[in-house]
Amino acid sequence: MVEDIISFTPKERAKDVIIFDPSDYERPMWLNLLDIIATDPNLRAVEKDRAALDATSIFIKIFNEEVFWPRIQHYFRNGCLTLMDDEEEWWTLIDVPRLFVDDAFCKYKVSKVKNPVVKSFWDYEYANTWDR
Repeated sequence: MVEDIISFTPKERAKDVIIFDPSDYERPMWLNLLDIIATDPNLRAVEKDRAALDATSIFIKIFNEEVFWPRIQHYFRNGCLTLMDDEEEWWTLIDVPRLFVDDAFCKYKVSKVKNPVVKSFWDYEYANTWDR
């Protein structure tokens, strides 16, 4: 199928084409869904929301809603938004579970949260979910 699609690519655009093959271990491709490039604060906020929603949608498609159910989606989305609010350091999806198992890491990351909705999630909802 990839070869069929590539055959429609004009030769002058060949260098603009990137083929992402997750099974290619010799030339792995880097992809960070939490990487935000906008510099304008308003655009950054929109990009963060979009990235968190996109990552959540991908996980729903991979695992379906029976496994990645709404409560997990909610925690995952807030975890993504929390990591993206730290603009001094760089984080990936691999770091999301760490927020929920490493109290020191969680406190450090939550201290950097600027989004009031995300801050409220940690201060009220997550803090009262169970005995911490």
